[in-house]
Amino acid sequence: LPSASQQGRAVGLLFLHSAGLSLARGTPQDCERRGGFCSRGSCPPGIGRVGICSEQEFCCR
Repeated sequence: LPSASQQGRAVGLLFLHSAGLSLARGTPQDCERRGGFCSRGSCPPGIGRVGICSEQEFCCR
């Protein structure tokens, strides 16, 4: 059986996914291949987050 922390993480991921907020985890190279760019902290206004480049950077497109 999964531990309580694993269950909580799974529920959190399901919630984010159902809300349309799941972000693909990858590398800066993955982000660029998808036509995006890495931005520290947040994406510029009008640009959406489509993934995660690192712990501090989002993939924006």
